[in-house]
Amino acid sequence: MQTITINQENAYFKLTTELGGQSYTLSFRWNGRAGQWVLDFGDGDGNVIAAGIRCVVSKLLLQPGATGYPPGYLLFVDTAGGGVDMGFADLGRRVQLYYVPADELAALQLEYLAAEEAASS
Repeated sequence: MQTITINQENAYFKLTTELGGQSYTLSFRWNGRAGQWVLDFGDGDGNVIAAGIRCVVSKLLLQPGATGYPPGYLLFVDTAGGGVDMGFADLGRRVQLYYVPADELAALQLEYLAAEEAASS
């Protein structure tokens, strides 16, 4: 799992990062009317692959294996542990972004299930 560092200060910003050995562009914009962050995902040259992706905590984003996509998922995580979606000031602070290669996902799911089982015992 790879942490994608976000230094958000404005309602629109763009960053380039390497995912699965290739460069990708992530463009974030704050939708004030909906009260949420939206992501446009593009290749290293800035060509948009997917636009208008809602940035939601604890939901796997992207389509590994589809044309143009990396072999993994993006995942926003509430580091406070509450699973609460992010407000304007939370992205890159309370809510962190991770890239999870598809081959690591099964192992992470098993860890999560084991932790849930232990907590309920």
